[in-house]
Amino acid sequence: MALIIPLHFVAFSHPIMAVFIVPLVTVGHNIQYHCIVYSFAQNKYRPKTDRRYRWAKALFKNFAVYALVGLVFTFAFYRGPWIEGVKSITGLKLDAVLFNSIGMMAGIKEPAALGLGERVFAAFLLGFAMQHYYLDSKIWRVSKDKDVQKNLKV
Repeated sequence: MALIIPLHFVAFSHPIMAVFIVPLVTVGHNIQYHCIVYSFAQNKYRPKTDRRYRWAKALFKNFAVYALVGLVFTFAFYRGPWIEGVKSITGLKLDAVLFNSIGMMAGIKEPAALGLGERVFAAFLLGFAMQHYYLDSKIWRVSKDKDVQKNLKV
């Protein structure tokens, strides 16, 4: 957290910084995270014969299956039919809210020009990111968790 929070302050200090730093940090973190999760799960679930793990074994059998499921999940939850249902029921323009909120965090949009909902949504987005980093620090305690050490083979 001591590194991530200042990095976000730098990234959001100017629109140009956000345009270049945020994708680099996010893409690098995502690739690293998926490599760790995939490696951990392969080592943990491959030797299991228990039927309770059949879905985990199938998901982590090979990287193509893992990547395909990830893409399907992403498209289903970002652009799936339920998004259109939420839009029609609530009347929200979700794309505009999302882009305005991200733009505010990146310094591209003036917060005073946005609605309260967009500002609150931006705060939630940043809060979710910070919570994610905090939980990662608790989950992947390689130096203290013997199960993590064993399944990452470190």
